[in-house]
Amino acid sequence: MTNKGWLWRSERISAVAPPGYEADPAVTAAIRSFDPGVIPIWRISVYIPPGETEPRQFVHHGIGRHYPFFKHLRKPFQVDMPAAADFPEPNFLDAIFEDVYSAGYLLSGPGDFMPWSWDTYYWCRQKYEIVTIAAYMKRVEKRQAREKKMHDDWVQEMEYTKAQVEPWILKKMEGLSEADWRDYARHMREREQAIREGRKPPSHRDPKPMVTVGKAAGRSPRSPFETYRRVAPSGSNA
Repeated sequence: MTNKGWLWRSERISAVAPPGYEADPAVTAAIRSFDPGVIPIWRISVYIPPGETEPRQFVHHGIGRHYPFFKHLRKPFQVDMPAAADFPEPNFLDAIFEDVYSAGYLLSGPGDFMPWSWDTYYWCRQKYEIVTIAAYMKRVEKRQAREKKMHDDWVQEMEYTKAQVEPWILKKMEGLSEADWRDYARHMREREQAIREGRKPPSHRDPKPMVTVGKAAGRSPRSPFETYRRVAPSGSNA
């Protein structure tokens, strides 16, 4: 009695190409030019086709990757590695190239074989650009959100200044006399003139000159051998 449907028997992943299913090295090199983490793999499945009693082997190309930070991931498969492999063992299955519109796949069997050709390269390139563009757009959105927050903080600071600081400034300005305004205008004229002449602009509130009192001109009365006492200028009534 024959089977009426596809019967799955086994499956394994290999990094060694089965005879007749070798990956085109030119295609692999072209893919690795923009995605160096690609590792060609082969999925080897065993099914019993409908109407048959003997199992048959079906091979599909795939892409594996090796992630060194595999601590929190579970590796649900084993990979047959070549004896002298010059690449790490894949611990992540990225893609399996299988025709999902074929009659076998639609009847719960294996899909038709898809060769490792330049169509594979174009598919990888398209997926790579989608991923990189999505990551780029995510960075752009994060930058825009950061700039918006900076702008909102600036607006909030300006509103606080307008609500709290400006009334205080206006209140202080109301207490200024006409003489204070003339003094401020004179200071601004002197400042602009000093800037035009290349001199250091004067400050609005010049510090009062310090008067040094002592026996000799320029000598401080507070010598290391005297106490810090108040010394009145000569000629005063203090």
